[in-house]
Amino acid sequence: GYDSPLLVFNRTAREHALGQRQAIHRAWQAWCAVKSRPTPPTEAVWLTGKVLDAVVQAVLHSKEPTLVWYSDEAVATALAVRGLRVIGAGKDVPKQPVETLALSVRSHGTGLNLQAWANNVILTPDQSGLVWEQLLGRTHRPGQQSDEVWATVLAHTQPFREALAEAKANAGYIQHTTGQQQKLLLATHLEK
Repeated sequence: GYDSPLLVFNRTAREHALGQRQAIHRAWQAWCAVKSRPTPPTEAVWLTGKVLDAVVQAVLHSKEPTLVWYSDEAVATALAVRGLRVIGAGKDVPKQPVETLALSVRSHGTGLNLQAWANNVILTPDQSGLVWEQLLGRTHRPGQQSDEVWATVLAHTQPFREALAEAKANAGYIQHTTGQQQKLLLATHLEK
């Protein structure tokens, strides 16, 4: 099969060179005319900051240090402006003192031992069971001193609720096919 962009591109180019002019070939030709254009600039436009304000106030006033997990650079900037310490891509997570931090899911969501923390806030739920397994595994791991690890997930919008439901289904598939228990499915889910 043609399951990668390169394979699809090469096949369509060959067929076009042989004179085929079906809809896909015309679309490919139109794409070739614009594909080298630079990516247009993008800018985050905030409709409201209330959700981030509430999260930051809650974690900064919490007795327990918390890891706030974000997925977008615009959110990282907004968290920093609100007084949260953001550890960006390529930066090491400080082991001491254990304090409330904001971390990138993409940059810090795998391979780190963050068992010094037992509280997590996930701002944007991912659809992937694999991402959740890694993310929850940063703090829910052998050596964790707390009896419970908490992960508060913002699911206040329909797309976020759907992403979380998709992640649970995906984790179920992974667990069924590999036999490996998935942390997302072991969790007690409380809804507010």
